[in-house]
Formats: sequence, C-alpha cells, structure tokens
Amino acid sequence: MGDLIVKLRIVFTMVLSALLAVPHLSYAEELIHGKEEGKKHIHGAHKECPLPKSRMDIVDCALSFHPSVKRGMLNINSTTKLEEQASQIPNPTLSTRYVKGDNNGDENSELEANLSFTVELGGKRGSRKGYAQARKSEAEATNDATKANVKITTILNLHRLRQVLKEKKVLAEAVAAFSKVIGQLKKLPRLSAEQEASLTLFEIALEETKVNESETFEEERRLEHYFHIATGHSLEEIRDFLPNTPVTWPRIQPHKSGNSSPEVKKLKSLAHLADKELEIQKSEAWPDLKIGPSIAIERDGGIENKMIGFN
Repeated sequence: MGDLIVKLRIVFTMVLSALLAVPHLSYAEELIHGKEEGKKHIHGAHKECPLPKSRMDIVDCALSFHPSVKRGMLNINSTTKLEEQASQIPNPTLSTRYVKGDNNGDENSELEANLSFTVELGGKRGSRKGYAQARKSEAEATNDATKANVKITTILNLHRLRQVLKEKKVLAEAVAAFSKVIGQLKKLPRLSAEQEASLTLFEIALEETKVNESETFEEERRLEHYFHIATGHSLEEIRDFLPNTPVTWPRIQPHKSGNSSPEVKKLKSLAHLADKELEIQKSEAWPDLKIGPSIAIERDGGIENKMIGFN
C-alpha cells in the first residue's frame, strides 16, 4: 500500500507540473476578466438588433445581422448592377485622317472622318445579360445556403449554451464537494494508508474538475462571442431565452425530392452559371460589325471636292 501511495503522489505531482507549465490565465483570473468584459457591454452602444423577446428573435436577428449574411446581401446588390452593365451598347468611335502636300506649287490636302457604330454579332449582348442574371441567381442561392447554415448553427449554439451553463453549475458543485472532503481529511490528526490514498485521489479529481471547469468556461466564452458577433447581444441579454431540454426530438420526414434544399439550389445555380459562361465564349467566336457614315474633303489647288458615304 505504501508503494501505491508513493506512485499516486508522483502521478499527482506530474499532473500539477504539466498544468502549471501551460502559459494561460488561471480560471479565477479568466472569470474576473470575463465579468469585466461583460460589464462593458451597453446595449445600443454599437450596431445591434433590438433586445430579444423570444428565442426566435435571436434566430431571426442572426439571419439578418450575421456578417456572412451581410456579405451575401452585398454580393447580391453588386450582381444586380451587372445586368445593367451587360445591357450597355458599345459607344460609337470616331476616326479621322488628314494629309497635306504640294503638287507643282499647288497645295493639296485630304481630310477624312469616319463615325462607326458597333453591331455585335453572335448574340454577345444577350449572352452577357444571361450571364449577369445567372450571377445574380448564384449569389441569391449562395446567400440562402449561408442563411440555412447560420440558422442551424445559431439553434445548435443556443442548445449548447444551455448545456454549458448547466455543466458549469455541476462542475462548480463538484469542486465544492471535493474541496470539502479534502478539507475534512486534512483536518484529521492522522491518516491511515487508505485515507492517504483517498486524499491523493480526491486531490487529483479536484484538479481534473478544475481543468474541466476551465474548458467549460472557455467554451462559454466562445459561444458568447458567437452571439455577440451574430446578434450584437451579450450573454445576459439572451440567457432568459435559452431553449429547454427537448423531451421529444422532431422526426425527420423523408423527402421525395431535394430540389428545395439550399445547397442543391446553390449547386444548380453554379451549373447554370457555367452554361451561361460557355455561351459567352461561343458568342466571342463571331466578329463585330462596325458601320457608319463617312465624309471626305479633297482640295487640289483652288478646287475643293466633298464626298459623303459609308464605312
């Protein structure tokens, strides 16, 4: 039994040394730091959603406030202008030529001007418009898929946050219980071999529980950060609306077709976009026709000729 106690104490010492070697704040310091940051949050001090009145308000807020959704909306707005750009008709071009010289003492000159309008053959303009519309549809489908992922992540994080808060409470009770037992054992004037082994095991269990408590605290901070980014709310503002533990889980209904899935719509939009890009490449094989009026003025000594035609 004596050898067992010595081995347990060696293991306990190694565990404590490993924990102390990790360069991070203690749990108490992290807790104080977290409380100080929580006090700094003042609703309305920055852009955020109105205070929630239900858990669905939190989800709806994330669907409009999350940075990924905002980025998707900006992408949709930018693609809306692409169709206007694709519908533009090329500007006309003006080219001129002027030459001057002498012929046996007489001054000769020629002036030519051409105004050309570009006629795009091969359906180039229609292909560009179709590609722009496909880009917009792809941006909308991508944003719908992003919203679906944000909604799922927000709901899961609400349930996980409720679990973390309960786990945090249980771990705190375990730390208090282990500390109480260890304190009672240390108050005894003399410990038997079994009691010394129990004391060592309780001390190891206490340190392990503290490590788990610190990990739970870090996860709570991560979830709080997610909701602060996704909604602008602090943990205290959403704590009262966390979902309860589900008694019965919803049954997943089989679907005959997955056409309504956001991911399927996104993939179909990418395929449609590729087809429209191929149409553009095919239209580029056709030449452009440039046509317009031309005017030429010739001077041979005192004689001037004006001519009008087409280029």
